[in-house]
Amino acid sequence: MNDDSKQWSKLLQSIAKGVVIPIVGRDLLLIEIDGRRQLLYEYLAAKLASELEIECDPAASIDQVVAAYLNASRRNSRDDVNVKTFEILNQLRDRHGQIPVPEPLRKLATIEPLRLFLSTTVDSFLAKALGSPADHVFAYAPNSALCDIPRDYARSPHRVVFHLFGRISGIPDSALIDEETLEFIWKLHEESMSGRLANLFDELRTKRLLLIGNAHPDWLARFFVRLSRRERLYSGNEAREFVADGAVVADVVLRDFLENFSPQTKSFGVANPIEFVDQLAEKWDAFAEKPAEAEVHASVVTSKPPAVFLSYASQDFEAVERLQSNLGSAGLDVWFDKARLGSGDPWWPVIEQNIAACDVFLPVISANTNKRDEGIFIREWNRALERLRDMDRTTARLIHPVIVDDTAENAVTFSGFREFHYTRAAGGQPQADFVKIITDIVRERRLKAASQ
Repeated sequence: MNDDSKQWSKLLQSIAKGVVIPIVGRDLLLIEIDGRRQLLYEYLAAKLASELEIECDPAASIDQVVAAYLNASRRNSRDDVNVKTFEILNQLRDRHGQIPVPEPLRKLATIEPLRLFLSTTVDSFLAKALGSPADHVFAYAPNSALCDIPRDYARSPHRVVFHLFGRISGIPDSALIDEETLEFIWKLHEESMSGRLANLFDELRTKRLLLIGNAHPDWLARFFVRLSRRERLYSGNEAREFVADGAVVADVVLRDFLENFSPQTKSFGVANPIEFVDQLAEKWDAFAEKPAEAEVHASVVTSKPPAVFLSYASQDFEAVERLQSNLGSAGLDVWFDKARLGSGDPWWPVIEQNIAACDVFLPVISANTNKRDEGIFIREWNRALERLRDMDRTTARLIHPVIVDDTAENAVTFSGFREFHYTRAAGGQPQADFVKIITDIVRERRLKAASQ
């Protein structure tokens, strides 16, 4: 088996395990427009030159066109470029009058175990190809409110797309050219140290990255790879590996740099990223070890335990629903039976499985729970205490009782929680510091599990 065959085998096995994140770039955006197939960014360059009335070489890149426009007059601005690009993309239609979706993206979309995609382009073609709903599409923008990916995104039946360099809109908050991309990477570096995109960077740190068709120049590619790694390239950490497409092979200097100083980065001999995707789709289709589609979604439930388990008396449902909403807004996946179980589900095995696998167990205490000395919620509480007996109580931080009404702490009737610290979330509204504590615990547990 030659080196390329080994890399293909390793990549396919990693995809089957659900540990690969594709980072998709502009060299995959092959569309049919005006009766011929062409790359989107080449079409944009020519169209912008025409719309902005800039004289350029017909083969000029989008960077050259934008630079020529900005240098032509002091009155010309990036806002003009942004608005015009937005208009051009919105008007794009194929010969059938439909929004053209690049075939390479359609082929990637057929590989079901790929659940999180990163885009380095500003268009929405990737989300279109994946069928991702609006609430599963995120974009980084330095001047806008940050929105991290959900920590348990893989539990959703829909794939998630994160635009690293913004998404084109009516305001100039995306990176269309290399100079803007550099600025975004600089800001993303700051974010990687702040923790405000902790879920995203944790995924980049613990998963294998498949870079496909990212047309960054050598200097920018090095910085980009270093940013996503979050540790020195030559770290000697064999647990991490980038799987890069053949576009790296075409740049001899960059390839030599990665081979010498980033030994975990593996590249393929296919120099054209579109051909790489063609081969990937063919090899995946023929891969004997790939899970069936039903198994992919089943494994999501079993392999992705909930971050937080809420246990409560049915009379407190409204408060618990608000508590779940608040924790969910912080990116935490919260399980509670009324939201997840249908009447025909085998309820106790599912409940017990989630108690045994959750990161944090939150028993909800109120006057309603105080009135009862038996019930399913008490069975759940006792099961959580049983799990705690097998853990180091000083470091586990598994159980966090939450009082949702005016019940006094010394009046709690369930004896199992008497040694615990109680948190108050009146009416299901938790304090910000409590949400942060729970989020930090979940993150620490997930990172520890990923490193083992």
